[in-house]
Amino acid sequence: MGTSAQDKCFGPQDAPVTIVEFFDPACEACRAMHPVLAEIRERYPEQVRIVMRYATFHDGSDIAVRILETARLQGLFEPVLEALLGYATTLGRSFRCKAICRLGGCGKRRP
Repeated sequence: MGTSAQDKCFGPQDAPVTIVEFFDPACEACRAMHPVLAEIRERYPEQVRIVMRYATFHDGSDIAVRILETARLQGLFEPVLEALLGYATTLGRSFRCKAICRLGGCGKRRP
């Protein structure tokens, strides 16, 4: 299965099973599915590959994707994703970009 530069992949490329998640950071269903996919990754680390693709349908999702991509470029995708999902119900007009970035560690200088 081909992936794009924006896809976030978890697990080995040659895994026998690939799950593609169309992820909207502001979606309650996506937020609820995240722990399920995390458990699958944990239980089957060599057998399952999860490909996360953005699907920005809800208000504020475009901002959240920009934050996630910035975090990915800094090697901080997962901690920022976890912080973002903690704020998922407050996305939209009251979205707190800086707080999420701080929680995930974005912008910190590296040794």
